[in-house]
Amino acid sequence: MVVILLGGCAGCGQKTSPQAPIDAPQQFSKTPGSEQSSDGSPIADPILDVELQRIKLPPDHNPYYDKSYFGITENNQKPSPPNEFYNDPLFWIPGWKIRTERYPNGDGESFLVLPQSQEREAHRKRLTASIIEKQGGPLTEAQKREIGEIIFAADGLSNLHVAKYFAAFGSRTSSTALLYAEKAHEENPDDFHTLWVLAYLQMVQTWGRSSDPDAPHNTRTVDSYRRLIEMNPNVARLHYEFATVTPNRDERIAANEKSFLLDPTLYHGKVLRALAINHMGWAHEKAVRYLKQWNVIFPSEFKLKMIEHMERTGGMLVGHHSH
Repeated sequence: MVVILLGGCAGCGQKTSPQAPIDAPQQFSKTPGSEQSSDGSPIADPILDVELQRIKLPPDHNPYYDKSYFGITENNQKPSPPNEFYNDPLFWIPGWKIRTERYPNGDGESFLVLPQSQEREAHRKRLTASIIEKQGGPLTEAQKREIGEIIFAADGLSNLHVAKYFAAFGSRTSSTALLYAEKAHEENPDDFHTLWVLAYLQMVQTWGRSSDPDAPHNTRTVDSYRRLIEMNPNVARLHYEFATVTPNRDERIAANEKSFLLDPTLYHGKVLRALAINHMGWAHEKAVRYLKQWNVIFPSEFKLKMIEHMERTGGMLVGHHSH
């Protein structure tokens, strides 16, 4: 049986050490007009100037999608239970299952079980043996990729599904996943879900690379998210992800505000943490207030430590379980 080891969840981002501080950025001026209207009167903040209440979520709540399934799943289907697609419904393939093996210590690993997996492995061995016999040596990387494409074609998998298959491996195969997502988008350029998978994988490619906003890997990612938002401006997660890739501070703030107003439960309200970071170094009081609002809707002892740390130092305290 062929399985895929899922080493982490799509969209979780890079881990940081518990209680590691993010220093306050260098001071800079506010954007003119960002706090006042043209006549000089204060502009009401849509998040800070309202009274929020604690949010209690059901046990089966999935923080990866908002109130609408639109575009997050194929054909806008309601996702199956989370254990069938390993948390993120963006990469869910209807009919594919997740199997989790538990260790004696309570830990475990999850595996994505592919359809026709036994036939796939047998076909791979036949192809490999045939080529090795002809050339009298090991396969080249190009030959391995060619064999993979033959196998996927034989199994009848679409380029979109192959992209999700490779995306499950994480950063090790994200470039290959992006390659197939580009092929899927070329085949179906107007499909919202396919473009979202492409945009997400483009975003993954920007992690750890040049932060130059004019670099091709950054501009194409921003363009993809802009188009998605034009196609449907009412999906909270889109605005949240767009805020992580746009180099424009005002766009980041506006996108995060829109995301929160559409669905404050997304990622357990972590957009408020993002807004606090957006305001660090130039609007300290607002940054603190965003953290306090976050603690109102999803209270925790660690958030109180985050608030105290920001009030005292101006920086952000980060932990694995800060939600």
